[in-house]
Amino acid sequence: MIGLHLRGGAPNPDLFTGDEDEGEDAGKSPEGLYLSNNATGYKGVGKQTNSETFYVRKTIEGFNALIYGFTTAIEAARMYKRIVDGDVTVEEAREEVAKEAWKKKKEAEAKKKKEAVKANLETQKKELEAKLEEIYEKLAALE
Repeated sequence: MIGLHLRGGAPNPDLFTGDEDEGEDAGKSPEGLYLSNNATGYKGVGKQTNSETFYVRKTIEGFNALIYGFTTAIEAARMYKRIVDGDVTVEEAREEVAKEAWKKKKEAEAKKKKEAVKANLETQKKELEAKLEEIYEKLAALE
């Protein structure tokens, strides 16, 4: 699931853990990522409840901007850093995440299709080998 959520107040507690606290700064990692003492270890990063995905939360002028759909906390932390450092806007970040998710979806679909074609060819190969064996047996019987 990918998206952008903008609204005043806190995010829906049923969807998000709320552990992405933008408050206390715990310094920076060697990579320059903003660290925190929250559950993910990164400032502005939380984990979606009942999901294996992470999200970025940045408060901008009293509004919570949520960008979700990251597969790892470090991916989300890198995006949070880019937003805070002014390298991308929230909208640009959302578009990047959506494009990457679309790319992954298309790659997964292509892989699945390729595996189906391969399985079909393997089945055809086995059928042809069986027919060939049958032909060899008939030829041997004629000798």
